[in-house]
Amino acid sequence: INPDIAFHNAVAKACHNDVLIKFFSEMRQPTKHWMMQKAKFDWGYEKVYEQHDYILKAIESKDGPGAEAALKAHLRSTGEKLVIAILESR
Repeated sequence: INPDIAFHNAVAKACHNDVLIKFFSEMRQPTKHWMMQKAKFDWGYEKVYEQHDYILKAIESKDGPGAEAALKAHLRSTGEKLVIAILESR
């Protein structure tokens, strides 16, 4: 979980966006809580690593549209899993 959080913080810092950096700082605990909930499911991290790799490669190559698309895909996938985790915890 900690490497995942570190990755998200590094992406925020790479964007040089103070609002985004502050957002991730404020969301550290809720994000960590969500990741701990997600870890209870046998979803594996391969897909997450793959998504992070796409994001990182786009940032490294200064491909703004590619980074945006990769981030959106990652957030969509994560959001879907969050909904499943919430529904199954009831």
